[in-house]
Amino acid sequence: MALAPKCLSVLYLLVVSLHSYLQASESNEQVNSINAVTMFFIILSAILFVLLLFIVIKRMQAERNIDELISSEERLRLSMEGTNDGLWDYNLETNAVFYSDGYRKMLGYSTNEFPNNIEVFNDHVHPDDKEGAWSSIATHLESKIPVDIDFRMRNKKGEYRIMQVRAQAVWEGDKATRMVGSIRDITERVELETQLRQSQKMESIGQLTGGIAHDFNNVLSGIIGATDILLLKHKDPEDQELLELISNTASRAADLTNRLLAYSRSSDVNARHMSFHSCIHEALDILRSTIQKRISIAEELNAQKDGVKGDMALLVNVIVNIALNARDSIEKSGTITISTDNTMLGDAFCQNQQFNLEPGEYLHVRIQDTGKGIEEELIERIFEPFFTTKQVGEGTGLGLSGVFGTMRDHAGAVTVESTPGEGSCFHLYLPISETDTSTHQDTSTINQAIGTGTILIVDDEPIILQTTERLLKINKHQTFCADDGTTALEVLAEHPEIDVVLLDMIMPKMTGEECFAKIKEINPDLPIIIISGFTNEASIDELKAKGLFGFIKKPFNINDLLMLINKALNKKQKN
Repeated sequence: MALAPKCLSVLYLLVVSLHSYLQASESNEQVNSINAVTMFFIILSAILFVLLLFIVIKRMQAERNIDELISSEERLRLSMEGTNDGLWDYNLETNAVFYSDGYRKMLGYSTNEFPNNIEVFNDHVHPDDKEGAWSSIATHLESKIPVDIDFRMRNKKGEYRIMQVRAQAVWEGDKATRMVGSIRDITERVELETQLRQSQKMESIGQLTGGIAHDFNNVLSGIIGATDILLLKHKDPEDQELLELISNTASRAADLTNRLLAYSRSSDVNARHMSFHSCIHEALDILRSTIQKRISIAEELNAQKDGVKGDMALLVNVIVNIALNARDSIEKSGTITISTDNTMLGDAFCQNQQFNLEPGEYLHVRIQDTGKGIEEELIERIFEPFFTTKQVGEGTGLGLSGVFGTMRDHAGAVTVESTPGEGSCFHLYLPISETDTSTHQDTSTINQAIGTGTILIVDDEPIILQTTERLLKINKHQTFCADDGTTALEVLAEHPEIDVVLLDMIMPKMTGEECFAKIKEINPDLPIIIISGFTNEASIDELKAKGLFGFIKKPFNINDLLMLINKALNKKQKN
């Protein structure tokens, strides 16, 4: 870089030297003429050499600058490719615009298909986002706040992708002459963030509904228990009719609670190997007697493998609930089509869902209708409990939330696609189960009541304690009551004659599981029956492995409870 000034200095010295020499040689021109000419050509040659050297140095310097520029551009290109970003440069004075190859590639276009003009940009921005995009640029030019905005752009396939645009103006004094910025496709990131928020919201709602269901089950247990007591005492037909009405109404309420529990992953799944096509046939028998003749139901069961592991009653309910929603969406006449096939789900699909799916072979069930469809802004909410677009009195909003919970409990998934005015399609995915894992019911005869037993009832709800105690006493059993685990242990210590313990799971001071462990330490052989409306299969299986005698779900039928108590007394007597 410093050679050029030095060359000029050398050239200057040579010229000065030549001038001095010629002045000194004027007094003796004839003698020194030959030497002067020789010296002139030597100096001239030196000057030419220095000039040539100067030109070469400038050429090398220019080439070096070009190489550095190329390297810089290459680094920029590689960095942009590495970040999947595109570049654009918009001249505010001439309206000319430049799009990088990465910009075009992001949208699936070649250079000729996406020319350098502002009109092509306007044509590809979503109509609803166009005003916001230009408004952001206008705000930047007024306040110099950097542009950082997300909007949708249409790619070559006709799909709208979510783009993140960041930009900064180039200023000449107080005037902005250009806008230079980057663009990045963030569609997948936004979708994952949306799914995460939705999953967290659904999980929170699930915990809330599970807690509500627990309290609701306690209330229903008290109502049903008290009704059972009155049915035993009042034989008048009119009284019996009213009491049965109360009991049936409470049972319907219990069904709603079961849907809440299914959504919150707290219901019990009686899992066994089955043919899902059998579930569909059973659901179709229900639907054909429920759905009006104006709506036809078609089935296309093409799956070669339809074996799944699950609870048939719950899975039938899934099909029925979706089909009934489809029925309600068909205003006049239409068709509901249930079809099946087999599909392989890969890592990408499984990770992109809010269900815990494992890659592998699945049964794929489609339930498609020709109804009015679902608005895009409502699709994310249709699986929320109590959310419904129906009029008051036409639905509880628990059907699809129950579907969501059931599919999650069965290690499956449910998704929906819908176009307003064209209908909806629900997709169910269930893992294929090729091994017969059916659980056989205990067919051994349960002996009838063998007399009286001494039963300890442990529950923090007074209404449960009162009604259960009354029912057991009517059936000749002696009872003790405790409203928490600590009191239960004290009662057991004072009354070793207790034959069976009825234990709630969710209690203050000491949980059901903690109380269970303490009782087993005191008396490992004492039969314990869990009575709860809010538990899960995993915790019950764990307690069974530790010696749990039985489990009955709130709200319970008194006859079911008496049979389980008699079975425990029989076993204790044999031992």
